[in-house]
Amino acid sequence: DEVMNVLMAFFSGKYYMDGTMISGGEKTPLEIAMDGGDFQVYSEMEGKDIAIMNKDGDIYLMNPDTKKYTELNAAVKKMMGLDTTDFSFSFNNVKFEAKNPSSVNEATHKGSPAVCYRYENNEHMMDFIAVDNKIVQMILYDSQKNPETVVDIDEFTAGYPEDMLTFKGYSKTNMISFIS
Repeated sequence: DEVMNVLMAFFSGKYYMDGTMISGGEKTPLEIAMDGGDFQVYSEMEGKDIAIMNKDGDIYLMNPDTKKYTELNAAVKKMMGLDTTDFSFSFNNVKFEAKNPSSVNEATHKGSPAVCYRYENNEHMMDFIAVDNKIVQMILYDSQKNPETVVDIDEFTAGYPEDMLTFKGYSKTNMISFIS
């Protein structure tokens, strides 16, 4: 089952997701590849696409347009007011046994018949909404069971594209050159 394969990949920490994250009333495009503690996430900085990659505990900025990357060393992180915790995603800290959802119920998503896979314990609750055997939405609830983070998903797969979590095709540069 495609949904279960993706859920197993998600909870084991090796997946790719592309969509829109809605949190605190703000919508943010989200494209992320995860492989254990390593991740690459695309974002926008001053109207330009940028990727942030955590590889083996080091943080890098990557520019897909110029194919350049630079390491965010301690001095640069301090100057930018960044902390490694700035690069954590609340939904990655939630672990469940994928094959054992708390419930699986019929649902509706944007007028289409759907299936809701709910995972719940004393601390966390997450819903994964699937339409036509594809996960189209993920909802992480707060401790009062209110939606805290919603991700509208365009693509969600086990594994990730081979052009992510790699420096292949990129050249290393210093921060000043990277920014200019």
